Amino acid sequence: MATVRQPPEKLVDGKLQLRRWRSDDADALHTLVNRSLPELSPWMPWAANGYSKEDAVETLRLGSDGWDAGEEYEYAIIVDDQIRGSCRLVKRGGPGVLELGYWLGSGETGRGLATRASALLVGVAFDLEADCVEIRNDESNLRSALIPQRLGFSCLGPREIPAWEQQLWEQQSDSVGRSDILWRLDRDKHRRA
Repeated sequence: MATVRQPPEKLVDGKLQLRRWRSDDADALHTLVNRSLPELSPWMPWAANGYSKEDAVETLRLGSDGWDAGEEYEYAIIVDDQIRGSCRLVKRGGPGVLELGYWLGSGETGRGLATRASALLVGVAFDLEADCVEIRNDESNLRSALIPQRLGFSCLGPREIPAWEQQLWEQQSDSVGRSDILWRLDRDKHRRA
């Protein structure tokens, strides 16, 4: 069996630390998500109907399995020894494509944390030999769209939400007909920056 190339489990940029999520983070994840439901639920289908302790445990289990399989790499965003949010790279969108996602807890926005965390993950993605990194954000989530802009991503315009995600939204809420904006950063453009 071929060895799956793995990213570092910890990345640091000054006081900001990205650390691979661990099973013993379940309480902290559960607390952070529940404190942040008003901000998360409009954009994250998994937060639309609340978030139980069992949801946190399952999220961390699936994330660990995905990491070990080389399919996704999810990190806690930590500042001053406190978990402030989450970010991840996931193989989605075809060969050579890694999708980058992020969210922050209530009161954590506007400090550059998501931008700095995303910049670290862009570097990891290209270290893992990705051809490009993509970010999708709901077209109504204007604050989230600032991050790929700051990092030099090109806007590819609106895209329909993938069927699996639309189905999840429909199961979790009354939301239908959502649309995403797709952003892409190619390896060559990143090298030139």
